Amino acid sequence: MLFRSGPQGTIYATGTIVAGYSDLRLKDVLNVVDNSLERIDNIRGIYYEQNETARKLGFNDTERKVGLIAQEVKAVLPEVVVPAPFDVNKYNESISGENYLTIMYERVVPLLIQALKEQKGQIDYIKNKL
Repeated sequence: MLFRSGPQGTIYATGTIVAGYSDLRLKDVLNVVDNSLERIDNIRGIYYEQNETARKLGFNDTERKVGLIAQEVKAVLPEVVVPAPFDVNKYNESISGENYLTIMYERVVPLLIQALKEQKGQIDYIKNKL
């Protein structure tokens, strides 16, 4: 596997990156993500460009991007929002005092899957009523 670093710490990999675990034998399942459609309804998928504050922090990308707002996600799925790596010291404390946030996007997938299942249940119910 080849890794190389790019602007603002971007990592490019030519192989598969594996992290964490998903094996049921390592989990005590508490429950499924509930009210997933309602949660998604409170999150906006947005297009954005970096603003002046981002540029002052050393981010110099001029491309239009797509993403989510960490504060909106934190309100409905706090487990997937963490301090932004550029703003934390070795004790995981904010360097700037601004407590900038980021999203672990791969951990949003369970919410999306549960939302699809909820929606399928609604569709099946409507079909059965017809």
